[in-house]
Formats: sequence, C-alpha cells, structure tokens
Amino acid sequence: MKILIISLSLFTWILFTACKNNSTDKTPAPETPEVKTENTPATTPTTAPAAPTATNGPATTATTVSEDPEKIVQKIFDAAKSGDFSKLKDLCDPTGYGDGDTKDICAMASKPKKDQDEFVQYFKNGSIVGEAIIEGDNATVNIKFGPDGTKSEKIILKKIMGNWYLSDF
Repeated sequence: MKILIISLSLFTWILFTACKNNSTDKTPAPETPEVKTENTPATTPTTAPAAPTATNGPATTATTVSEDPEKIVQKIFDAAKSGDFSKLKDLCDPTGYGDGDTKDICAMASKPKKDQDEFVQYFKNGSIVGEAIIEGDNATVNIKFGPDGTKSEKIILKKIMGNWYLSDF
C-alpha cells in the first residue's frame, strides 16, 4: 500500500511539474486591453472583470466591438452605408457555427457585386430597436431593416470565449 501511495504521489508531482508554464517558451503574453468606465480614466486591468451573474447583472464595460452585441449588429449597418464589407468577416463564429444568413453576411466581401448591392439596399437604412436582451451567452438584438428601414427582425448572437458573434438572423 505504501508503494502505491508513493507511486501516485510521484506521478502526481511529475504531472504537475510537466504541466507548469515552461520557462523556455518565449511566446509573449497577449496584451491586456485598456478598460474605461464612465467616471474613471482608462486603466490596464490586473484581473479579469467579473462575469455577469444573477446578482451582479451584465458586464457594463466593453473594450472591443466583439464584447457588445449591439456594436456587432451596428457593424452590419455601417458596412452597408460605407460599402466596406471587409470587417463583416470578423462578426461570425470562428468555429463555423451560425445559420446561412449570418454566414452570408460575414462573407459579403467575397460575394458578387449583385449580392453586395442587395445587401446595401436592405441594410443601409437599418437600425437597432431598443437594447440587446442578454441571457447568459445568448443575446437578441431587435432591428428594423429593408429598403425603407421598416421591416422588423431580430438577430441572435452567441458569446464565445468572451466575444459576441452572429448566430441567427
């Protein structure tokens, strides 16, 4: 029995030591984004912000576009107004999840001119209606779109590894 305990202890120690951060790894640590709140100047956080819970509510400080569902949806309208579709590709789930419509939006830069013109026609007068409804890792953003900007629709987003991505339209 003593041999078994000693063997398990030794194995655990070897496993723990092997899993530690290797000091020969020269990969630089990712940069920490600046966080700015309404009443304080921009600072570099030393710890990650708390995830929203039932008691503390949704996180209120967004430092990048992918952290705010409404900003993700607004990028669709901005691309339609400017004709710059290059940033749309970053709005879709990097793992490939999402319905066909959202994938079409994200691939708009490589679509034929006819499809791009139709996209512009339907989204250039679009707008967000109200605030995003966030429930855990899912968000719903109600929009108006169409040639005259009066057609109601909702866009569903999923939060993956701290970033919001289009999921369903």
